[in-house]
Amino acid sequence: MNNVINLTISGDLVPNGRLLKADDFESLANIVFAQIDPFLIGNDLNIVNLECPLTESNKSIVKTGPLLKAPLSAINLLKNRFNLVTLANNHILDYGIDGLQDTINMCENHNIEFVGAGVQCPENIFYFEKNGFKLGIINICENEFSTVEGGKVGANGLDLIRNTRLINEAKDKADFLILIFHGGNEYFEYPNPRMVDNCRFFIEQGVDLIVCHHQHCFSGFEKYCNGMIFYGIGNFLFDNANKREQEWNYGYSLKVGIKNDKSFDFEIIPFNQCDKAAIIKLLDDTELANFNLKLTELNNVIKDTVLLKQKWLCFVKSKTRLYTDFLVMPYNPFLYSLKNKFKIKIGIGKMKRLLLKNLIRCESHRDVLLEILKKH
Repeated sequence: MNNVINLTISGDLVPNGRLLKADDFESLANIVFAQIDPFLIGNDLNIVNLECPLTESNKSIVKTGPLLKAPLSAINLLKNRFNLVTLANNHILDYGIDGLQDTINMCENHNIEFVGAGVQCPENIFYFEKNGFKLGIINICENEFSTVEGGKVGANGLDLIRNTRLINEAKDKADFLILIFHGGNEYFEYPNPRMVDNCRFFIEQGVDLIVCHHQHCFSGFEKYCNGMIFYGIGNFLFDNANKREQEWNYGYSLKVGIKNDKSFDFEIIPFNQCDKAAIIKLLDDTELANFNLKLTELNNVIKDTVLLKQKWLCFVKSKTRLYTDFLVMPYNPFLYSLKNKFKIKIGIGKMKRLLLKNLIRCESHRDVLLEILKKH
């Protein structure tokens, strides 16, 4: 049976680092994507997560963590290869409404569709129809500084009620539904137990395929009910001078062929990115063998609830000191008695408040905190 729709889904793309030295992003693209181009050519859709705004604005939002952006001209790295970008991620609002609007304008001017964020309706669904078969794509991210909060500007955040309503809306119109989910714990190569529950729930609601990114390392996948969940596909093109010959540099794109009976086949395309050179390089035979062994190991852990929990607790243990340092504000009974007696104000600084807010608001940060606090 022939495929009705052929597409690829790729992870985080940030045109930064050595990539910014290029005078011509369009010529650079021919070098950067040369080895992966054969997998992109001829598809109905090529999807990538644009992990930063494309803007010339220098007016960043106030947040904790890094601020990311790329120049407007970086759109030339995307055009002619990618026709849909996902924008629901934790950096798309780093340069405020102007940065997001600039990004949307550049995409629209170069015939690149977007989903997952907006200045009016971030809870949008992207539809693609071919030969009477309609595909729906929803894009969400965990809640950090980029997600909608009391307004309609920003990224479409994780919210089981709103997300389920969106899934139901899409199911009424689409024959096949994909959810692209930006979330998970950075540098943890497995999904945490809550993330597994969330993704399986979305499959139960009618999603056919879930693809996750954000963790900066690749993870495994599982078949669940009638759907498939890929828990992390790693970075796609994200240069980082502090990350060489590390998990950061390995990821995979997913090539999917959807058939008119709603079944689909997939191919995993593993690569090394932005390591010795700022390009995407397909793996040699030895690297590919190691990748496949690693992927098998990841899949075996994911399907074993007890083993997955053990891996999760080990990760939490490795982060306990860091998160404790984030939280530490010792309780001092003497200080508090003086505060109450003399009406002394004990405040929390602005940046500390922002840090605490994000640790509690972001689902994966909160997962770590709750495990740490269980011990006390």
